[in-house]
Amino acid sequence: MLAWILSYNEFLFAVMLIDTPAKRTLPVGITYTFADSGVISVVASAPMLLIFGLLWFFFLRGGVRQYGK
Repeated sequence: MLAWILSYNEFLFAVMLIDTPAKRTLPVGITYTFADSGVISVVASAPMLLIFGLLWFFFLRGGVRQYGK
C-alpha cells in the first residue's frame, strides 16, 4: 500500500524533468491549474482514496480475524 502511494506521488521528478504541458502528469497538471478549479484535485485524489480505503478495510478485517483465533 505504501509503495503504491509513493509511486503515485512522483511529483518532484515530473516537475523538474517535464517542461511541455502536453506531457505533464496529473499531479503536476493539478498544481498548475489549482487556482482555476478545486474540483480537479478532488477527481484526481478520488481513485487513490478509494483504493486506500478498500485496502485499509481488508487490512483491519484480517487483523480482527487473526486476533479472534
